[in-house]
Order: sequence, then structure tokens, then C-alpha cells
Amino acid sequence: MLAVAAMLVSLAFSSTWPPANQLLLHRSVDLLVLVMYFWEFARHRPSFFEFSGISLTSAGFLFLVFKGAWLMPVVIMVMAVLWLLLTWVAQQWPLQRGLTMAALFWVILRLTMMALRMGGHLGPEDPWPRAVDLGFLALLSVIALTSSRAWHGRRFAVPVPGQFQAGFFSAPLVVAVMLKLWPWGHPLSGAAQGWVDAGFALLAAVTAWSARRWTWGGLRWMPPALLIMPVNQVALGLYAKVSSNTLVPLLHQLSGLLVFCLAFLWASLVWAELWRNERSPATP
Repeated sequence: MLAVAAMLVSLAFSSTWPPANQLLLHRSVDLLVLVMYFWEFARHRPSFFEFSGISLTSAGFLFLVFKGAWLMPVVIMVMAVLWLLLTWVAQQWPLQRGLTMAALFWVILRLTMMALRMGGHLGPEDPWPRAVDLGFLALLSVIALTSSRAWHGRRFAVPVPGQFQAGFFSAPLVVAVMLKLWPWGHPLSGAAQGWVDAGFALLAAVTAWSARRWTWGGLRWMPPALLIMPVNQVALGLYAKVSSNTLVPLLHQLSGLLVFCLAFLWASLVWAELWRNERSPATP
């Protein structure tokens, strides 16, 4: 949760904070991810070769990226992803073990973005570092959810008649939020953008209304939040256009990031439930 909160603050206030503060906050998040990784590493079959191999490979990968050698870093990246997936399946890692390893790889990817900037290969207006940070925020949100009591208490279930509806609405919701938060801004403006925001809020409302019977216990808050937060986001956006208060655009940005996390978590819940039902279908 600390890592998620730090990433939310970093992304929401990226345009107002000095670069030194931004750098300190980003490295603090990386340190928290390292702590999470080592905790899971020590609990489940710790291997010196795993840690030393990741360390040496990461150092060589970052050096090649900084020097502008592109072929070998791409090969290393593909091999790392394949190794993660195959090892996760072969050794039957628990969910947290695999997710923290993925978060560690994402930290290396964020350091790669920094190396590309230092090497002059990325400018300050390039969208890729922010896109990587959004993906990192989504992954940290999933780690926070799957480590909570609500996840282990089985507080979510999609009935068979509603599975198609759940998958149909969850994926477009995440895509819509991603398009709204994409770094180069909105391609539309004025009234057209207002209609797009209203359509997004309507999609979230339909999704929340459909999901009100699928959660209970510790996850009961998600459908109401999925209904309220997009409406709040649209209202803040409209108010930011007519208000001269500099705090309102920052709150609008923070609200958009919270909606992104909520939509991604909801889609993760739905697709995890659909995958679980596919693996163990109900018997008549």
C-alpha cells in the first residue's frame, strides 16, 4: 500500500514537484519493491543463483541500454520474461512470489527509462516513461489486493450466467481509462471530450450496477466506488475548466489515477474468476 500511495503521489504531482523530489520518491518505491521481493524470496525456496543471476544480468542490460546497443537488450528482455513465466509454472510459485518477481523486473524497466533519458535517447516529452509508470502502478495495485484478507477470504464470485457480461464490460473499462490517462493528452477537446467523459462514466456505472451482487465482505466497497469515482472524475474535470484554483487540476489527475487503479483491479478480479472457473468448471 505504501508503494501504491507513493506512485499515486508521484504521477499526480509530476508536473509540480522538483526533479530531485521526484527522483527520491521513485527510488523509495523501488526500495519498497526490493523489500517485498526479498520477503517472498526468503519464504519460498531462496536460491543464490536466482538473485546473483538477476543482479548481473540487470547490470549488463542497463549498461547496454545506456550505450545505445538495442539488439542484445531486446533479447535479454524476451528471455527474462520467458524465464519468469516458465519458472513460475514449473516451480508452482505462489501468486505473491510471482507478482513480486514481476515487480522487480518492472523496477529494472523503470531504471531503463531513466538510462535512456540520461543517454539522450528519450526526451522529457516522450510518453513511454509515464506509460511504464502506469503499468507499474497497476501491478502494485494487484499486489496490494492479492495480499489482503479480502482476496484470501474468497469475497468475490461471478455466477455462470453473468460471466460473459462481466468480461464484456471489464476489459473496455480499463481501455477507456488508459486512453484518458495516456501521456500525450486527449485528442478531443471541448464538447466532444465532455461526451467521451460522460460515456466513460456511463460504462463504469453499468459495470458497477452489474457487479453489485458479485462481491461481499471485504470487497463490498468496490462496486459503489466504481460507480462514484468516475462521476467524481468527470465533475472535477468540468470544474477544472472553469476554476482558477491550481489544486483542482491536481485533484483531477489524482482522481483519474485512482479510477485507473480501481478499474484495473476490477478487471483483474473478473478475469481471475473467469480463469478459475475455466480450470475447475462447476459440475451439474
